[in-house]
Amino acid sequence: MTKEKQIETESQRKDREELDNYRVIAAHLVPTLDDLPKLDRYEIYGGCFPLKDVVGGGDHIGFFDFGRMFDFDVLIKNAKKNRNISRRKRKNSSQFNSLINKLEETSKKAGILISDAAGHAMTDSSVSNSAYLMFNTALLYEIERNGEVTLEVIENINNVLAHRFTSRLKQGSHKFLTMLYGELSPQNNSFRYVSAGHPSPILYSGNLERIISLEENQRESGFAMGVVENKSHINWKSTPNVQVVDDDYKVNEISLKEPGDFILLHSDGLAEHTIADYKVKRRGSYRNHRLPKLLDDLKVESARNVVSEVYKNMKESAEIEDDVTLCVVKRVE
Repeated sequence: MTKEKQIETESQRKDREELDNYRVIAAHLVPTLDDLPKLDRYEIYGGCFPLKDVVGGGDHIGFFDFGRMFDFDVLIKNAKKNRNISRRKRKNSSQFNSLINKLEETSKKAGILISDAAGHAMTDSSVSNSAYLMFNTALLYEIERNGEVTLEVIENINNVLAHRFTSRLKQGSHKFLTMLYGELSPQNNSFRYVSAGHPSPILYSGNLERIISLEENQRESGFAMGVVENKSHINWKSTPNVQVVDDDYKVNEISLKEPGDFILLHSDGLAEHTIADYKVKRRGSYRNHRLPKLLDDLKVESARNVVSEVYKNMKESAEIEDDVTLCVVKRVE
């Protein structure tokens, strides 16, 4: 073996070790079964199916079972204490009343975060993983300070990504990601979500046995994250070479009116999946042509089985060309 070959082999070994180490780190951010929210009358199940690697790709999903993550008894106790102090000082205490109400509501909710970074490489997951970690950090102060997750979290993450990625890379080569964050409230059977350039959820009615088209005000979406900066924060100094927009992200709401209703959240790996339509000799949308009938067949299945069978059917229908994320939120009672 020549010295040149030895150097090449050593370099390959180091690269492999680096990738193995990256896999280990990334694996810690992949949700486990224990992370799935457990709420009365609902099933929630979801996961990512990377195109190229067991761990990696541009997609990421995260679950937040607030009741298990935070000690709301302590948070509410502290809010009441601050309210009493405010009253003794003859100050307005209404803000603490609002905080206490929001804390009580949030304690019964669960959140789901799906992000899809441009690209399919294992290292592209660093973008979606960064957004996920930023979101987790924001939760710590959002819940304590506001009693809920506000739109400021999405706006702040967008501005940071635009500043760090878009402004520092050459034209046309910048990184960005789409994101959907939603919260399920079993108390009123609603799923409220905000979308940053992400595909809208698919609503299936168990009673009507079909997909229900969402109204325009149920599927509003803002810019993908990292493309432009949001102007809503007066203390944010805009970044050179990055466009600033006035548009705000919007909150959409979907009702799960009856047992059997469910929502299928997904990335564009499903939205853009195509199949061969031999009758007209062209490729058609899997979402429009195959998925409706499949969901009919799966309407009595568990959330976990729906996710598993949809991905299995996608693979059987045509070669998958993107990372895929699927998540089902199903009302069972």
